[in-house]
Amino acid sequence: MKTLDVLAASFAIHRFLGGYHKEGNITNKLLLEQHVHESKSPFQTVLRITEHDINNAQDAISFLQCLALKKLARPLSDYEQKLLELVAKDEFNENEWSSLGLTSSIPDMYTKQSSMENWDHKEQILGRNSNFVEKDGAEVFMNLTVEFTRYITKLETNLVCCTDSNNNLVKFFTKYKVIPGSNVRVQGKVKPHKINEYTGFKETMVSRVKILC
Repeated sequence: MKTLDVLAASFAIHRFLGGYHKEGNITNKLLLEQHVHESKSPFQTVLRITEHDINNAQDAISFLQCLALKKLARPLSDYEQKLLELVAKDEFNENEWSSLGLTSSIPDMYTKQSSMENWDHKEQILGRNSNFVEKDGAEVFMNLTVEFTRYITKLETNLVCCTDSNNNLVKFFTKYKVIPGSNVRVQGKVKPHKINEYTGFKETMVSRVKILC
C-alpha cells in the first residue's frame, strides 16, 4: 500500500473516532491495522475515506517533510525522526507494528501542531495592539472568545487563550475543556499585570476562574 493511502485512512479513523484514542478496546492503531490488513469487522463497513482525508494526508506529509529543515536549527526528537523516515517512503510497510502506531498518531499530532502554528500567527497580529484589562487584583466578569487551547500534561490542566470585545489577549487555566471559537462568560480575579516574556505582548491573566456559560 502507498504511504499516502494509509495516512488518509488514519485521518478517516481519527475523524470517525472524534480524536486519538491510544488505550481501550477501540484504538486508532487497532482500526488502522484492521484496515491495512483488510480484516473483517463492523468498522470496515462504515469507514469512508473522503477527499478531505486525502488532502489532510498530503498536507501532513508536506508538514512532516519540513522537519528535515528543522534539523538545521535543532536536533529532532526520536519521534520526529521516525515520522520523517516514515513519510519519506512511498510504500508503507504494513508488517511493521510500530509503523502502524506512528501513522495512527499523525492526524492528532498534525492537527495540534497546525492549530498551534495558526494561533502563534494570529497572536502575533493581535498582540501588537493588546492592552491590559482591568486593574491588578480586580474581581471581574468577562465575555470572551476562545481562540486557542492547549492541554498542559505536567499541570493536568488546559491553558485557554481568549480575546475580549476589544481584541485584548486574556488567558486562564481550567480543568474543563472549552472549544476554540466558542464564546464564554467567566468570573475570576486579575493577576498582577506583566508583559509576556516570550511574546513581548501585554496579556491579562485571570485566576480562580469559574466558567459561567
